[in-house]
Amino acid sequence: MKILMTGANGYVGGGLMKYLRSEEDTVIPVGFDIKDESDNAHDLDLTDLTKTSLYLKDVRPDVIIHLAGNKDVSRCESDKAFSRRINYEVSRNIVEQCLSKKIRLIYISTDYVFNGVDVPFNELSHPRPATQYGKDKLAAEDLIRATLSDHAIIRTAGIFGLNKDFVETVIKTLKQRSKFQAYTNLKNSPTFIKDLSLMLHAVIIKRHIGTFHCAGSESISRYDFAVKVSEAFGLEKSLVVPACLDTSSDIRPPDLSMDCISTYRTLGCCPKRIGEILRLNRDIWMD
Repeated sequence: MKILMTGANGYVGGGLMKYLRSEEDTVIPVGFDIKDESDNAHDLDLTDLTKTSLYLKDVRPDVIIHLAGNKDVSRCESDKAFSRRINYEVSRNIVEQCLSKKIRLIYISTDYVFNGVDVPFNELSHPRPATQYGKDKLAAEDLIRATLSDHAIIRTAGIFGLNKDFVETVIKTLKQRSKFQAYTNLKNSPTFIKDLSLMLHAVIIKRHIGTFHCAGSESISRYDFAVKVSEAFGLEKSLVVPACLDTSSDIRPPDLSMDCISTYRTLGCCPKRIGEILRLNRDIWMD
């Protein structure tokens, strides 16, 4: 099977490439502004429909994992045209190509399609995005469902297990004996990159169709997550200081907890809880 991944040079894309390549026959990385096209990585401006079409005609992938986009929520909110272009119009180009070339599409979406009310959100919950980023991701989801029969939409959240992630930031701060402020009222379902990769692999090999919540099994605040990091790495827990998010000025929904039970059953995967993940994978974050 030949798989093409857009956004492969991004934060999450790089992590997924690392794990998927050990499971799949061929994974072709595509990204924007790639300086080094070694290791089969290809620089492609996905906003250019003609170039995208010609490239896909040449490569002829069986599956596209569409990860490209920009999840800087603040930037997307302040520049809605940018968000629309990079998070929706690029996806529209990919959908058009999948339709005309009969390519299966796996779209990586987000918990931001929800507004933080009536949690936890399952696969059948009605999306009501509160941010421009979430609105554009939902628009792409809706387009995919309306256009393609052979598709999977994977919603995930708060990826960790990568360089410069939340865990690394907490560890570095506490090792310096500095205080780490973390919100008690900002909550989501953090997802370990290896678990996301396993669930994505299951969707690929079993050719599942539909919408899946591929996120962590534990809903947790940023404060409680930071405390678990301090405990797992034997650091001073008292340096983790609780703070309260000002929801009147911050655009992030305060609670994006996800219900993933149906997805876990379908895929035969069930991520461990955060404390255990940290203890079993300490080497990822150790110097």
